[in-house]
Amino acid sequence: MLSTDGSTADITLRLQNNLGQAIYILTNTTNATTQEGFGSCTIAIYANDGTTSIGEDGSGSGTAVSDGGYFVVNAADCASLGGMVADNKYKVSVNVGYYAATSSIAFSHTVQGELFANVEGS
Repeated sequence: MLSTDGSTADITLRLQNNLGQAIYILTNTTNATTQEGFGSCTIAIYANDGTTSIGEDGSGSGTAVSDGGYFVVNAADCASLGGMVADNKYKVSVNVGYYAATSSIAFSHTVQGELFANVEGS
């Protein structure tokens, strides 16, 4: 979901882990960008309920996302909207950093995707 109040934006994605094993999500390499210069987002990673934090960057103290499990990436208070307007379509690139729960942060990966959706007013 994409939403804006006219000066900042929020992006909320519900993603599923289909890697065949549990993973940790890395907040320091998870981000949202646009061609227009989106930036300064505050990234938070939550469990499937969208409110329970699953921990921070690879400390091992966070909660791993099980195979087939869902997690929520929230990028809040993003600045430099570059034309994001409520009720219009907008495209955002999203990078999610992760590593296998049976591995270490030294073997982290980043997967990139795009979200193309209608922008909701907030």
